[in-house]
Amino acid sequence: MEYSIDPGGIAGVVSETQASIDGLDQMLALTDEAESNATTAFQYSPQTSSAVRSCLENFVAQQIMVSRDYAQTTISSTVGACNAYTGGDSRMSSDAHDALSSLTDLDLPGVRNGFGF
Repeated sequence: MEYSIDPGGIAGVVSETQASIDGLDQMLALTDEAESNATTAFQYSPQTSSAVRSCLENFVAQQIMVSRDYAQTTISSTVGACNAYTGGDSRMSSDAHDALSSLTDLDLPGVRNGFGF
């Protein structure tokens, strides 16, 4: 069946986007590691240590999680829309074929092949 969209192309983009999300998960793990290391790195400056950890937790890690969740939602929505489109298109094609096959042959003068052509 031929579609106005390219399901194979969509699957490729979804795979690439999922790989990017995996990269965000790695960045989140590195951010957590950096947050843990801040205590040691700034052991003689508790206020600096606290500020660095807070920045990493509240800004960097939070932004990574929001980006990851947004990308995951976009993937899920795109896959759902693609599946709904192809499923609906297949259903319409099947329904049209069934409707055409249910027509009876016309028996009128000048009508050939039952449909006038």
